[in-house]
Amino acid sequence: SGEAVCDLNGEWDALYENLGAFQWVGNIKDMLKITQQGGSFVGVKMIGSVYVPKDAVSIKGELDKNGIKNVRVVLNTFLEDIFDCKGGQISEDGNKIIIDGGERIRVTLTRK
Repeated sequence: SGEAVCDLNGEWDALYENLGAFQWVGNIKDMLKITQQGGSFVGVKMIGSVYVPKDAVSIKGELDKNGIKNVRVVLNTFLEDIFDCKGGQISEDGNKIIIDGGERIRVTLTRK
C-alpha cells in the first residue's frame, strides 16, 4: 500500500560519526525528538552542538512499507550543509536506525 510500517515518534539517542575527510570533526552524541506524520519524519536536536544547535532540525526523511525511503542529515545549519544519504536501516523491533551517509557520515539512532 506504500504506507509507513514503523512509528518513529519519540526520543532517540543519536551518534553522528563523521567519516573520511570529516573525521577531524569527531563523533558527536546528542538526543533527537522525532515527530512522524504519515510517511514523513523530522528529528530535532534536544542538546545541540556548534554545528546544529538545540531545537534545530537534524534529520528529515520519508518512510514506506520497506523502511526508510530517503533521508537528509543537516550537518551544519549555519552553512546550510544538508547531506542526502543513501538510505537507512530500521531494526526489526523499530528501536534502532542506522543512516548511511556513505563516506561522509553515519548516524545511529537508538530509541530511549
